[in-house]
Amino acid sequence: RILWGKYNEWQGENVDVLFSKIYSCKIIEGCIEVEGSLAGISRQPFFRYSLTVQIKENGTIHWQLDGEVRENCVWLPRLGFEFKTDYANDRFEYYGMGPLESYCDMSRHAKMGWYESDAKNEYVPYVVPQEHGNHTNSKILQIKSGMKFIADETFDFNVSRYSSKQ
Repeated sequence: RILWGKYNEWQGENVDVLFSKIYSCKIIEGCIEVEGSLAGISRQPFFRYSLTVQIKENGTIHWQLDGEVRENCVWLPRLGFEFKTDYANDRFEYYGMGPLESYCDMSRHAKMGWYESDAKNEYVPYVVPQEHGNHTNSKILQIKSGMKFIADETFDFNVSRYSSKQ
């Protein structure tokens, strides 16, 4: 059996060689509107999305991401946004599940509430360093350096000294 491109049935969608395709990017009435998709090399897109970013005069940035996962998609990578700040400004507070880390499959121990922490206290020495300090069902995240995230729906987050790529 000969297959074109990289193929590994355990990785299915080739998420280890992921690329993003932008079909359009426009500025309409002060909003940046992007239409795009995500796919692994030599695979059909598994996620098509539209992203709208609006930057207001007071510095508020409103992000709206809407997308559809392909019906027969077997593997799905992590999807989200990553922001970088100075190490000195890694203190944060949040309204969500805490005070310990929680995940979609490990959250019964967590309680909804207001919590405060920093990247050092969130660290757990797992084999893959970005896999620590997650908090589920969050509505508000305030980084002490000034960034604040508020969601209409809940979101997961972690504050770490490691990037997702690391």
